[in-house]
Amino acid sequence: VAAALRATAQAHPRAFRRYAIAAAGAVVALVVGVQLWRHRPRQVRTAFTVIAPPATDLTVDTPKPQPLRVTFEASVAPLQSAGKVITTGVGLSPRIEGTWRWEGDRELDFQPAADWPVGESFTVSFDRQGFVAPTVRLETYRLEFSTAPFTDSVSAAQFYQDPVDPSVKRVVLRLSFSHPVDTASLARQVSLRMEGPSGGFLSGFRSLPFTVSVDKKRLVASILSDPLPIPAKNALMRVTVDAG
Repeated sequence: VAAALRATAQAHPRAFRRYAIAAAGAVVALVVGVQLWRHRPRQVRTAFTVIAPPATDLTVDTPKPQPLRVTFEASVAPLQSAGKVITTGVGLSPRIEGTWRWEGDRELDFQPAADWPVGESFTVSFDRQGFVAPTVRLETYRLEFSTAPFTDSVSAAQFYQDPVDPSVKRVVLRLSFSHPVDTASLARQVSLRMEGPSGGFLSGFRSLPFTVSVDKKRLVASILSDPLPIPAKNALMRVTVDAG
């Protein structure tokens, strides 16, 4: 083979040089291509954590709902989007009005225009192209979260005696709520019963009149019984608030 190449080179020196140059160029291009492929940008699988919005503090003068917050374990935002509002690449279902913003390159927030719905489940979906940097691959492109549910608690319960007229005695129950309560609906679900020491089998089942009032923000309700006579024996007042 070597002898044949020498003979060809001697017989056609110009053509052989062109062939040799082309072959060398092909080898160089192949080597460069392999190196570029070996050192190409690799997609990095990136996970994230989700912080669902807590219940809005409605006791302050100007309540502001907290955002949904998605925190990525590495830099993922496209360079041109970091720190900016985005309108494409991410969707929320059910849809509500609000603003998506990259807070830096690792945190994505959604700020609703109005307060979050109570106890509702949402799904967030990310586009596979264009949402994050080209070198980033997310562990998943979908997440779910739920907003804060409606909750209530008993903040006070007492047998109250009027300081001006000691003969007037009432049962007072105070309820606190995470969200504004509907006064009429609450009043329909409340019942008061006097029960005796044995559980009230004989002396129970008697509904007692009462009134329900709420504060201005409808976050605290007071259940106030009508004036009560002092029972002959110890007794329990059972206050029930049904579901609904």
